[in-house]
Amino acid sequence: MWLKLENVATATTDLLIEWLQNNASPPNEFHLQARRSHRDMKAAVQAELERRGAAHPLATDVEAVAVRDERTGAFDLWKMFLDSELLGQVVQAMAAPFTHEDVAKVIGIEARGFPLGAAVALQLHAGFVPIRKAGSFLPGPTLTTITRPDYEGKETELMMQRNAVRRQDRVLVVDDWAQTGSQLSAALDLVRQSRAHAVGVSVVIEQLSTDARQPLPPVHALVRYLPKTK
Repeated sequence: MWLKLENVATATTDLLIEWLQNNASPPNEFHLQARRSHRDMKAAVQAELERRGAAHPLATDVEAVAVRDERTGAFDLWKMFLDSELLGQVVQAMAAPFTHEDVAKVIGIEARGFPLGAAVALQLHAGFVPIRKAGSFLPGPTLTTITRPDYEGKETELMMQRNAVRRQDRVLVVDDWAQTGSQLSAALDLVRQSRAHAVGVSVVIEQLSTDARQPLPPVHALVRYLPKTK
């Protein structure tokens, strides 16, 4: 892919992200100058994306294990859970912006939001609350809501135990990937039904449009795909 160091500041966000995806590792040949040039370019691209709010330092490590469905564009991050070091870094990075928010509960959305949410809850010394999809087992009285159509055009009923979140609890919502924001918005509706307060959302990968992000509380993402630059 054609990209020079002097053109990083003027390149489109999509081009920069694509370069990182295809150049996560240095050249195979043992040529010191080539490896230094690759290191300088990678640092410049990451710095520019961070300046634009498009990438976290862990972005390339996450993208290296992310599997993308070519048909739907959905990201599968299960491979990330196989690497204990990366998983630990991701969990710490997801929790870091909220360490001083006095979070009482972390909500995780089924399915990958369960292990991520529970791990983030431990980081924040908070309780963990699962949000499940209709047809799953969740004992006791529940609150329910219906999502807007997701990236496949599907609506999903989500449910949460009625007493899991208390009035005025400070809550963080965690998931692995957000594209349309339909599940995040539905989870936040359950928080509102509980009369709790959502301090933010933390995800690994975010593809939200400006319109989808606007009604949400602060969204923290390690990898952010911005709209294409025309």
